[in-house]
Amino acid sequence: MSHYRIIGRAGAHVLLAGLDDEDIDNLLNTVTNQDPSIFLRTSLNPAALKQLIAEIRRDGYGVFKMPGRNWAGLSKSVIVNDKISLALSIRFHLSAVATDKAVKEFLSILNSGASELSENLSGQSFL
Repeated sequence: MSHYRIIGRAGAHVLLAGLDDEDIDNLLNTVTNQDPSIFLRTSLNPAALKQLIAEIRRDGYGVFKMPGRNWAGLSKSVIVNDKISLALSIRFHLSAVATDKAVKEFLSILNSGASELSENLSGQSFL
């Protein structure tokens, strides 16, 4: 069985946000057919994941915490050639920094890195 990490990772959610809704539905169908319990390991269900994706599309970044873990991920989309192509992420311990403070402190660094990557990679062919 293949192992998909698209459900419980902020970086994967950012990458999903770059797909169109039909591709997301097809991918989720494939994943749940191969691993029917995949959503049981997270605090998400398909509707909640789609809500996160909508928020990422609106905000340009995502935050996600797996249940039972003391860490969360903050991920910023990197636009290359006019589409979300990469996710730049940082993991932080919730016992050390609250989520809202982490976003405030780390997002500007991720934004700078994403802008630089976008500028350096756009216009290049990766085929």
